[in-house]
Amino acid sequence: MPAYSTRSGTASGCDRKWLCADRISYLGTSIQEGVVLIERATGKAKLIASTGSCKTGADHLHPSFNRAGDMILFSNPDENGIAQVCTIDLKQVMEDWQKD
Repeated sequence: MPAYSTRSGTASGCDRKWLCADRISYLGTSIQEGVVLIERATGKAKLIASTGSCKTGADHLHPSFNRAGDMILFSNPDENGIAQVCTIDLKQVMEDWQKD
């Protein structure tokens, strides 16, 4: 089941319970850069990867869920501008989410 795109990021597979985004200052939070997981029902947002400030659109993170909805993938260029593909396993994130 593919993810679907939204204006702020992408939402996971069939349940569409979660969003991931890379910039959420418009939500009135202090989180500016990095990968953020958002629970759609509550609006709760949590920074799950910090990457520093994006300088251009070329180094923008563009996070999205994999088809299974259990990982987030995003780009993060190194200091030479060479693209790196990063992944976040959501199992650990969900364990931490329950503690918050």
